[in-house]
Amino acid sequence: MFASTVCGDSHSFPSFDFLRQGSEQEQFEIVRGLSAGCDEFVQVKDGKGLSVLCFRQDMLLAVESINRPADHMAARRLLASAGRRPTPSEATLDGFSLKRFTVDTAA
Repeated sequence: MFASTVCGDSHSFPSFDFLRQGSEQEQFEIVRGLSAGCDEFVQVKDGKGLSVLCFRQDMLLAVESINRPADHMAARRLLASAGRRPTPSEATLDGFSLKRFTVDTAA
């Protein structure tokens, strides 16, 4: 799912029945959530890494990240709580930070 989103490929891939899959590829860490059924994807990136926020009907369901451990930790907190999650429109704003969003909504 992650690679197809980055490359603009619309092929569907089989879903996996586990909450989190992680692996290390050289210096990068790839973390994957359950993104099956998502209908909108927002990329959040900097010079070091990239995260794709996966939404279904404007609800954040998964975050797939490469070399962005702060996004991974923020996603774990957000997805485990019943609190407010970012919308696709919020995630596309310049300077959006998943970590900052998590801290701001927890206060």
